[in-house]
Amino acid sequence: YPNDATVKEYKLGDNGAWTAYSAPVVVTENATVYARSADAGGNVSAIASLVIGNINKVPPSGASFLPSLTDPTQGTVSVSITYPANVVQRQYRIDNGAWTTYAGPVVVSDNATVYAQSVDAVGNVSPVTSYAVTNIDHVAPVDAQFAADITDPTNKDVTVTIVFPADAATKEYKLGADGAWTAYGAPVLMSDNGTLFARSADAAGNLSNVTQYAVANIDRTPPANATLAVDTTAPTNQGV
Repeated sequence: YPNDATVKEYKLGDNGAWTAYSAPVVVTENATVYARSADAGGNVSAIASLVIGNINKVPPSGASFLPSLTDPTQGTVSVSITYPANVVQRQYRIDNGAWTTYAGPVVVSDNATVYAQSVDAVGNVSPVTSYAVTNIDHVAPVDAQFAADITDPTNKDVTVTIVFPADAATKEYKLGADGAWTAYGAPVLMSDNGTLFARSADAAGNLSNVTQYAVANIDRTPPANATLAVDTTAPTNQGV
């Protein structure tokens, strides 16, 4: 205020009340500060004003995520993070790891949660957002099992049912070590003894072990003919 001011007043905003000025005015929200004064003769100054427009307490919006894959995979997933345009710090972390400056897509080799946050030029911190990677699978399906309808010796065909795990996306069998792998759709009818092999793969491409079952109880060979012999070594009046 000028040196000859005996009355010093200010107000916040157009509708604020004129208040005696005694110390610097703390402004917590953007507003216009007005000031006036009067001298000992009662002359009133023009009203001066200052617009405060640089206060920003609004945090940036949360980041968004775009994974490279959402289908099951045994490989890696790259997660791209998009931050608001008005931020000066872009950060991410994996699970409970340390916050790290984001420079490009985050490569995840095992299922995990990726978190993101950002900070604007005045220090407002965004909400923490997250994306859970759950489609990485390194575990192979369990081995296929076999069930034959006849296990005792038989001269009939034997039907072998192959039981694959619930997560099997591909189910295959072959007859004999040199047979061709074939998609399994129904129990296999065995008309001769032989060995069945089975394997499966899950949606991520993990392969099970190859298991096998030997059918060895089919027997279609009749017994040899009986041999008859007549004892004629001595005369007899008995039946022979």
